[in-house]
Amino acid sequence: MQEQQTPVAQGASAAAVSTDFIRTSRKWIRKRIEQLDPYVDYQEIWALSYIYNVTDFDLHWQYTVDNSHLGMTTWGADAAYRDGTGAMIVQAEQRTTNTNDHMLLWAEHGPDSPVTKQAIDIVNKQHVKWAKHYKGSFSHSEDYIFLFSAAATAEHTLKRSLGLPGWSEKQKIAAHRFWCGIAELFTVESGEVLTDVEPMPKTFEECAAYAQAYSERPWPENPIGAPFTEELIKQFLEAWFPQQALRPFGRALITTFFAPSLFRIYGMKQPHWALQSLARGFVRARFIYRDYIRADEKEPITERHRRLVAKGRATASRIDTTVHRAVGKQNPGGGCPHARIN
Repeated sequence: MQEQQTPVAQGASAAAVSTDFIRTSRKWIRKRIEQLDPYVDYQEIWALSYIYNVTDFDLHWQYTVDNSHLGMTTWGADAAYRDGTGAMIVQAEQRTTNTNDHMLLWAEHGPDSPVTKQAIDIVNKQHVKWAKHYKGSFSHSEDYIFLFSAAATAEHTLKRSLGLPGWSEKQKIAAHRFWCGIAELFTVESGEVLTDVEPMPKTFEECAAYAQAYSERPWPENPIGAPFTEELIKQFLEAWFPQQALRPFGRALITTFFAPSLFRIYGMKQPHWALQSLARGFVRARFIYRDYIRADEKEPITERHRRLVAKGRATASRIDTTVHRAVGKQNPGGGCPHARIN
C-alpha cells in the first residue's frame, strides 16, 4: 500500500508533519525527506534532520564541543569568558538552555518565520550590548561564517570521520540553504548585515571546507581559552557523569572531538588514545542506534519539552516564552502555530 503523503503547509512548523504519515513507518523521517524538494522544502528537511531524534544529552554534548572552540581567537575568549563573569560561567545551566533553545526554535520555524526573526533579533541586541564592553569582538565576519558553516556540516563531517554514512544529497542542499537564510538575519558590530560583509560559502562542501580551514589557521596561543573550556567540560560532567570513576571517559567524550589545533592554542593535553577510542566508539554507537535501530520520534524535541511543561514536569523555556509572547503581540491574528506560553 502506498504511504499517505501529506506535505507540510507553507510557513508551518516542523511539528505540523502529518501524524497519518508518521504512523506508517517506524523509520519515517528518511522516507519523508526522500519525498521533499531541498530547494523548496529545506526548512522541513533541516528540522527533520535536527530536532526530532535529538536528546538533551546530545544538545549539551554539542553545546560543550562547539563553545569550547570560541577561545580559538583572543577576542572570542574575551567576549565569552569576560574574566570569569560571563553567563557561560556564572549562569551555566541557563546559558546552555538558552543557546540550545535558540537553535531549536530556528530549526523548528525556519529563517523566514517571524519566530526565528524575533529570536535572532534578541541575539543581535545582546551582541550590540556586549560590543560596547569588548570593542571589535563582534566585528569579525569570518567568526560568524565559521559558526554557521560548521553548524550546517558538523554532523555529516562527524559521521564520515566515524566511518558512517553521512547526510544525503538532499540533506546537504537543505542544510546549506537553511544556514544561508539564518546568516542573512545576523548583523556584525558595525550594524551591517553579515552577508553584506561576507557571503556564506556557495555550497555545502564549501561550508565544510571553510569550517576546516578556519579551525586549522595558525591562531596564536590563547591560554585564556583553557580555563573557559575547563568550565564548560566541568558543567557537562556534573550534568551527565556524576560518578567520579566515569569522569575521565566523560572528559574524553568532549576533547576527542576538538579541532587538533585547539590543544596547541590552549596548551591542553590530548586524551589518552584508549579513551579516544572509547569516545569515538560511544558516539558511533549512538548514531547507529538512533539512525538504524530505534523508532523515529513522532514529534520534535521542542514539542516534547512543551508537553512536559504543560504537565508541570518541566520549566518553560525562557527563549520559547519570550519569543512567542513577542510574536503574539506583533501578530495578534496569528503567525505562530503554538499557543503562547504564559
